[in-house]
Amino acid sequence: MPDFPSQSYVFNRAFQDFDELTETARAWDLELSQLDRAGFDGELAQIGNERLNLSYARFTRHLLQKGAPPQGFRTFVIPADREQRFLWRRKEITGAHVPVFPTGGELDAVSWSGFQVFTLSFSEDMLAEAIERQELPRLKKVLRNSEVFTPHPESLHLVRHSLQNFFHHLMATSSKGNPSLHEDDFGQDL
Repeated sequence: MPDFPSQSYVFNRAFQDFDELTETARAWDLELSQLDRAGFDGELAQIGNERLNLSYARFTRHLLQKGAPPQGFRTFVIPADREQRFLWRRKEITGAHVPVFPTGGELDAVSWSGFQVFTLSFSEDMLAEAIERQELPRLKKVLRNSEVFTPHPESLHLVRHSLQNFFHHLMATSSKGNPSLHEDDFGQDL
């Protein structure tokens, strides 16, 4: 299991080799296996610190995904497209669902060509602070009892839209070598 970086980091990069992508990913323990024939093309953008890891990934091939999310964090998976389908921990998931890694849970997914996803990993203390500040006792129950939940469609649309805007800005500013984002503030907003 990789150590979580102690300093803030930001990067956005395209990959033609999925092994190189898995080695580059911060805080994740990833193993990708391609299930179809053709050249791999992918993209990974991440921003994070010791309290959160926000990621965007895009894969053009049919993949088996194994591994583990950041250790000591709760990770939420937001499909980038509401029409998207994939298998997550042996369950068919659509863009209407939000998978949540159980504490200590492993990545076990199958994605098809055109897969795009956001992952939001929050430290337990950051998540507890947000639940208390926002008075969200229902979220505690969801986190305790569910690996997949279905939020209100409009709420999920707003989160997805915010993530798309955030990562668009991240990609534009990181390519100029000047990421001026406050990831902790954005994490609290999410």
